[in-house]
Amino acid sequence: MFGNLTQDVQYAGRLLAKSPVFTAVAIFSLALGIGANSVVFSVFHTLLFQPLPVEKPEELVSVFTAGPTDPWGTTSYADYADLQSGVGAFRELIGYTVARFRLDINGEASLVLGERVSPNYFSTLGAKPIVGHVFTAQQDSAGPRVAVISEKLWRRSFAADPGIAGRSVRLNGETFTVVGVVPEGFRDTLAGLSVSVWIPIVTSTGPLAGELQQRGHRDLLVLGRLRPGAKIAEASAQMQGLAARLQQAYPETNKDRSFRALSAEKAGVHPRIREILSALGIFLTALVGIVLVIACLNLANLLLAKAWGRQREIGIRLAIGATRKRLIRQLLVESLMLSLAGGAAGLLLAFWATGLIRHFQPPEQIPIALEVGIDPGAIGFTLLLSLLTGVLFGLVPALAATRPDLNSTLKNLGGQPRGKRRRMTLRNLLVVAQVSVSVVLLIGASLFLRSLGQLKGTETGFNTRNVLLVNLDLKEHDYDAAKAAPFLRNLLSRVQSLPGVRAVSLAATVPLGFERKEASIQVPNQPGVVETLSCNLVSPDYFRSMDIPLIAGRDFGQQDVPNKPKVIIINEAMAHKYWPGQNAVGKRLSDGDNDFEVVGVVRTTKYRFLGESPTPYVYTPLFQDYSKAVVLHVRSEGEPLQLAGPVRQAIESLDPRFQALDATTLEDQVAFALLPRKVGGMIFIVSGLLALGLASMGIYGVISYSIRQRFREMAIRMSLGAQPGNVLRLVIKESMVLVTVGIVVGLVVAFPIMALVGSALYGVSYADPLSFLGVIAVLATAALAATYLPARRATSIDPLIVMRHD
Repeated sequence: MFGNLTQDVQYAGRLLAKSPVFTAVAIFSLALGIGANSVVFSVFHTLLFQPLPVEKPEELVSVFTAGPTDPWGTTSYADYADLQSGVGAFRELIGYTVARFRLDINGEASLVLGERVSPNYFSTLGAKPIVGHVFTAQQDSAGPRVAVISEKLWRRSFAADPGIAGRSVRLNGETFTVVGVVPEGFRDTLAGLSVSVWIPIVTSTGPLAGELQQRGHRDLLVLGRLRPGAKIAEASAQMQGLAARLQQAYPETNKDRSFRALSAEKAGVHPRIREILSALGIFLTALVGIVLVIACLNLANLLLAKAWGRQREIGIRLAIGATRKRLIRQLLVESLMLSLAGGAAGLLLAFWATGLIRHFQPPEQIPIALEVGIDPGAIGFTLLLSLLTGVLFGLVPALAATRPDLNSTLKNLGGQPRGKRRRMTLRNLLVVAQVSVSVVLLIGASLFLRSLGQLKGTETGFNTRNVLLVNLDLKEHDYDAAKAAPFLRNLLSRVQSLPGVRAVSLAATVPLGFERKEASIQVPNQPGVVETLSCNLVSPDYFRSMDIPLIAGRDFGQQDVPNKPKVIIINEAMAHKYWPGQNAVGKRLSDGDNDFEVVGVVRTTKYRFLGESPTPYVYTPLFQDYSKAVVLHVRSEGEPLQLAGPVRQAIESLDPRFQALDATTLEDQVAFALLPRKVGGMIFIVSGLLALGLASMGIYGVISYSIRQRFREMAIRMSLGAQPGNVLRLVIKESMVLVTVGIVVGLVVAFPIMALVGSALYGVSYADPLSFLGVIAVLATAALAATYLPARRATSIDPLIVMRHD
């Protein structure tokens, strides 16, 4: 048996070597399909299914505080302390929060991502330091300020100094002593983020220390380790009992609040992010799956065409006693060799692609650590995919090719099977299927491309040009509301005096950014009806710095301070909704605790995403309501980044602790808002181009191979007087009929599929005629070229040479 298999492999290898073009086309098309699937598998396996790289991850449980509007919220430090003492199912509970730190080493400042963690953080997770030690459970606010750093930071900034323990660094202007280094393998508990430094959360001072005592201040992530034998259900029941007690004891902060638990295998990715990633994974899997189907149809068609060219050989082998089973095995060995070679090439492409992904960084300065690689699971997936491809799409051609009419096949000296109408039907169906699937992907690519074009021309409602953005986190530098107001006023005055500055202001959030704020407003003239609206805290001159027209009323002024009547400015959409046909200025609104007077109405802009419809929005005075994190908006006369240095110097002159601050432009912010749609569109476009290329290769390969088998027929036609042009038109007509049928089938299938993704489009209908007509033209042109080239070559051959050869 093994001897026959070895012979089959050797024979298949010789045949494939004799047809280098056929072999190369088949392997390359499979490599694209299998490689794309391997990359998607690796990325989402790493993000969603890889266990946390900590000790005994199966014992870990993520704990969330569920509220009326957010079932997966963060927890307050006070509630965390009660969870520690009140839930016996947990052996340990850790709390941590992510923060940006300005790291100052020998006078050189840089921004790093860090975490404030409970003292038992590393011991609970089982992290072993490679230098020094980690925090102790006894670490408290009375002790020295200590920090643990990552191996990457240790090697990059400290040249892997073995004596790092005991050295001092400055974080946000405060001195910390490095006590240890954790190894690179400790990826932390948040998938995809590169954390560089950890400090104990209990060493916080100033406003941060005050927030730890505020039960309603929730920004802590909590992770628990179950006791031996304990189950999640037991921990959940105990947490519900604790939540009920806290609701009674602290109704102002814990009303309608409960605790939820999530198992360890899902702990590394926040549930809200997991939902997004899962949907994206399904979308990508479908796209690359379609590309693989096209590649497999391509392979099946090529194998079928090649097998028909060997009908005489197969007929002779059957006539002298070879069994059909033996011949099917031989043909399957050939298809398996092609699919395994395609899988190997696809694996190389996947290695290259995952290397690019590992070095990906988004436009925002967020340190990403996508440890995506081709692990044994991905290799096994690729191998299985290759084997299934070889068997499933090699079996049909093998079955069809090993059932010839021996009498007509052996009489047909030219090798072209007679009575081929039934067999041609299978080949035609494969071509039609390949073209149909390509039409679906190409229409999707065309629609997304046109949608992106529409988005780029979208009117945002504000002027994105020449605006510099600088982030200021006041909480990190011990600023409370009393200290923040004079600092920020001085800052605005100092930056406004810089040459080249047209306007300057502050805001809590940036349009189209990640940060969002909401306010609950009682709907006018509808008692008891409350609506939650997006809002922003802004300083005077904000609308001038953003170039947002003031429609009615006034801007915020220096008089809008805490001890004065509360005021707000609303947008036109809100004015039209609440007071249609009326002047909204002077109207009053309430949030249940405070009454606000509407002092101005501004133009409606885009707030969350570019494709949103006009939505009500509220602005409140920054100096009337403190915000711990603000963004400086500087409208410049020229290139805004040229002001980054002077603006930073102005900030540092007021407080030297503000160094190495993030500086970007509003144009980049808007571009970043387009990133998800750009990524989705580019994936669709790349998939569509792959589909077009594979379909063109498939048509070219099949037509080319088919024409070679019809050399004798064409020679006879031309010998009897047919002109080469007539024969050329005949071949092209036969091919284009198949392509036309495939396009029609593809259009019928594409309509309902595009309707499903229509919500992701902007400014373009899912039935956009221009996109559909464009795809038809492109695919028909590609098919015509793929048919014309081999047909033109065939009709240029001298019929006498062909007849003499026969």
